[in-house]
Amino acid sequence: MDEGKLTALVLLDLSAAFDTVDHSILLPRLSKHIGVKGRALEWCRSYLSHRPQHVCVGEAVSEPVFLNHSVPQGSVLGPQWFTIYIYPIRDIISRYNLSYHVYADDTQIYLSFKPTISQSHISLESLENCISELRRWMKQNFLKLNDEKTEYILIGSRRQLEKLPQNYLTIGESQIYSSPLVRNLGVIMDSTLTMSNHISKITSTSSFHIRNIRSIRKYIDKTAAEQLAHSFVTSRFDMGNSLLYGLPQKHLHRLQLIQNSAARLITKIPKYANITNILKDLHWLPLTHRIIYKILLIVFKFKTDLVPDYIADMLHWYAPKRNLRSSNQLLLHQPKSHNSWGDRAFSVAAPRLWNNLPFTIRSCESINTFKLSLKSHLLRDAFPTLDGKVVRK
Repeated sequence: MDEGKLTALVLLDLSAAFDTVDHSILLPRLSKHIGVKGRALEWCRSYLSHRPQHVCVGEAVSEPVFLNHSVPQGSVLGPQWFTIYIYPIRDIISRYNLSYHVYADDTQIYLSFKPTISQSHISLESLENCISELRRWMKQNFLKLNDEKTEYILIGSRRQLEKLPQNYLTIGESQIYSSPLVRNLGVIMDSTLTMSNHISKITSTSSFHIRNIRSIRKYIDKTAAEQLAHSFVTSRFDMGNSLLYGLPQKHLHRLQLIQNSAARLITKIPKYANITNILKDLHWLPLTHRIIYKILLIVFKFKTDLVPDYIADMLHWYAPKRNLRSSNQLLLHQPKSHNSWGDRAFSVAAPRLWNNLPFTIRSCESINTFKLSLKSHLLRDAFPTLDGKVVRK
């Protein structure tokens, strides 16, 4: 968007994906693609084999049937093994010069292009051809692409989107029209990335839980109330909150009001009491600072090699051509952006926020020390009168 392009994103939906994994295909892929061999491979074979399934109706129990397909859902290995099972799709997608992300059975492919009719036809045709080949591959591997539940969205600025007419993708026998909203791993994305629908969903759901907790607040102590608030409320606007960086304050203010309500609920403070003192006493970072905390924590994990490649590819250490005093300051290279869209990008925002940290925080060695130092720093920034107080982890 920062470069004036549109991005076509397709979210593929698989029917009963984990239940259709064929063991006779999965085990060779574990060996070929991942290098699992010898005793380790036999452990995998043993884990998958002789898994019975039966049906209970009342007191009647059917004879057990041993499963030759599926990986156990809810297990640690299940999502990883499914990802390995569909490992060959990366070669298919790469042949069409498309980008992709895979998370267990959630597969998304996308590409960016200039907002012209000719570029649109070429790009969408490439997506259709890729998806057609993926459908054939999935059929050969006992997977079923759910055409009707597959979603497609065109992302860009309003001005760029207006340059193209209504468009659609042909997937199998279905025509999938561009949707204004899609759900992507729990996040509601709109075509202009305002995130307003996502914020509306968080506020409505969180308000519902706050009302429920308020109805039992007099029966529980402050510790239990805080645990409930973290479980049902703050966890919702913390999940994926780095996507909210750089949004207009009017959008973020709606979430801040939810946090304020949760804080008042815990402390039993009247509605119009000063919320700043309440947040300071709870040692809660305000919403904008929670977003910054999340982004900087990801950068620290990049520093300690704890992030996946797709994040590591967006960050680069600052390397001056001459030996300068800043060479050993653990600074990141900061790309230039053209407008506010680019300022929100992780590849731009993360280096800017990281480079503004004191060197003592950037140079932390352990993640626990970094978290504590970073929270202390952000609390002092949010509440300047906090100096001298102990910061809770």
